[in-house]
Amino acid sequence: MYNDILEALKNELESSNLSRLPKDFYINARLYIKGLRDKIESSQGGSADILRGELDLAIKMVSLIFKLRVYKIVRGIFMGLSTPPEGILDEELDAYIKIREAIQMSLQSFSSSMNSMEDTTKRILVRFTASVPAFVGVDLVVYGPFEPEDVANIPLINSEILIMKGVAERLEV
Repeated sequence: MYNDILEALKNELESSNLSRLPKDFYINARLYIKGLRDKIESSQGGSADILRGELDLAIKMVSLIFKLRVYKIVRGIFMGLSTPPEGILDEELDAYIKIREAIQMSLQSFSSSMNSMEDTTKRILVRFTASVPAFVGVDLVVYGPFEPEDVANIPLINSEILIMKGVAERLEV
């Protein structure tokens, strides 16, 4: 199995796409690693040290294979891949689904925040019900200071905050 892991790593490093792996690759790798651990427990001296080195390398190689494959999966998602890539294994499918959902949510959130930036140009008329010191609006313009009964046309986002705080009320025109 050590040679299979080494060959899989070599193929993964050389290919820009997911390389072909047996469906049970990770299962076999886990069994192999468990077998090495069992051998280490029953070994002594130099042979145990050699087995520990083999175990360490096997774990590092399998981890690197998984990381390389997940990297390729993420790259595919960013390139617009809407279905799992060919050759994906069951252990990687969970990562694909979670990463794709997280990326989609992040992109939607970013898009929403960019759309809300349009609110910096929308203004509404408010009447102040309390004294409000000068403040910098979302459009980076200084507004105020204001006294009760003052009327101003300010950015929507700022007016919503002032109304929520109870220091201004919206005027309908």
